[in-house]
Amino acid sequence: MDHAMTGAAFLTVVLVLLPLGAIFAYLIYKGAGSINWAFLTQTPKPVGEPGGGMANAIAGSALILGIASVFGVPLGVGAGIYLAEFGRNRFGDVIRFIADVLNGVPSIVVGIVAYSLVVLRQRHFSALAGGVALAIMMVGLFACVHSSFSTFSPILSSYKLAVAIRHYYRPGDVIVVDGQYHQASTLNFYTGYPLRVLHEPSGNLWYGSKFPDAPRVFETPESFAALWNGPTRVFVWTDQESPKELQGLTGFLLARNGGKSIFTNRKP
Repeated sequence: MDHAMTGAAFLTVVLVLLPLGAIFAYLIYKGAGSINWAFLTQTPKPVGEPGGGMANAIAGSALILGIASVFGVPLGVGAGIYLAEFGRNRFGDVIRFIADVLNGVPSIVVGIVAYSLVVLRQRHFSALAGGVALAIMMVGLFACVHSSFSTFSPILSSYKLAVAIRHYYRPGDVIVVDGQYHQASTLNFYTGYPLRVLHEPSGNLWYGSKFPDAPRVFETPESFAALWNGPTRVFVWTDQESPKELQGLTGFLLARNGGKSIFTNRKP
């Protein structure tokens, strides 16, 4: 039943993507020959005259995006940082509510607001009006995205665990990942130290480990137990509260964050 539903879901995705792919291919087929330097640098010709380009549209889009970024990015990122770091109060609830409302408002409504604030006052359309409308949408988007990344950072990354390891790490120590490498790859990024993997060889690391000069990457349960009981300090990253690989071995919890833990064979 599970395979049948997976196949049905895959089939529906293919049926949806086929028309989009056909349209995209048709556009490329018909339009690829028109892409040239003149198309990018010239303005449109009057109706009926051959040639011309989209320079005004490209420059106008860049101008609107620049204006929107000047107003929207600082406000949106600033609001996101505030929500992530200091937003657990009534003022933070207000900002979060406004950001959620902005994300749910249709773009045409935002356009009407920008029209009322800018166009009616200037009595003509301008790039400033478009920039203001885009900036309003950017504020809500950046605030929610930055706040969400900060909220889910402990789950998505192992930064705080890496900080705990760096505090005790000494040259010659070993860091072992209990699982596949990609599960704890951010640990490698934040510490800059090599990792070993307590998992059966798989993925690109398996191919690389076949080279004669490749460093030691994979640990077996037997080699890990010998390493753990040896003179070397070992740090183990795991997403299990009581990893089976440490059963019967003396271990100490060094840090825990985001559902992941670091154990070591030496008392901190």
